[in-house]
Amino acid sequence: MKLKKRINKHHIPSLFTLLNMFLGFLAIISVVEGNYVRAAYLIIGAAIFDALDGKLARWIQQPSQFGAELDSLADMVSFCLAPALLIWALYARDLHPVLGALIAGAPLYFGALRLARG
Repeated sequence: MKLKKRINKHHIPSLFTLLNMFLGFLAIISVVEGNYVRAAYLIIGAAIFDALDGKLARWIQQPSQFGAELDSLADMVSFCLAPALLIWALYARDLHPVLGALIAGAPLYFGALRLARG
């Protein structure tokens, strides 16, 4: 008897969310490696998956609190941390360390505030 492993349809939106986070993490790695253009494209790719995960969850009628929380974590990686690091590498690295961190960290700080508000 063949065993079939199936992905339940309620897991599919979370897979899109994890792809968002994965691309955000790859963007961070790209910044560390000095490949800023690739990092920017990866952030754009993450945005595409971010746009699709919630729509997909509603379309298949599987929205969940778990998915919403996972989406917030993925957004922190892809749209707060990765852009902050990219801004630091491109523009703020040569500034005074505190000033550079304040400027480059803006996406991170404001993203955290948005997520904390809910």
